[in-house]
Amino acid sequence: MRKFDRIRGNLRFAGRTDFTHPEAREREELTARSYRAAAERIRQELASCPRCREPLRGSDLLVSGHCPNCGKALSSLLTPVPRAGRLEGGEYLALLGALSGVVGLALAESGESAG
Repeated sequence: MRKFDRIRGNLRFAGRTDFTHPEAREREELTARSYRAAAERIRQELASCPRCREPLRGSDLLVSGHCPNCGKALSSLLTPVPRAGRLEGGEYLALLGALSGVVGLALAESGESAG
């Protein structure tokens, strides 16, 4: 609860409009909007627990890291799941390079046999 009280205090401070310098006011307004957007997203339901299937909020995933219902660690929901049969970005580049080499050899061979 102390974290939320601290965020609330930061929001009150960031919402001040008595700054004298326009750039400082603009920066503080941007900070206040960012805090409000983050607080809004933290309250949203984002997933369900893999063990008990209860809904999880952003605060469960990002702040506590555990399901509030069954206590399961939620770090597995934050890491990407490898997909069988799908290529990663670097693998696409390697495949493109290999295909380019094959096409280049084929073109060279067809040019030599025609000439």
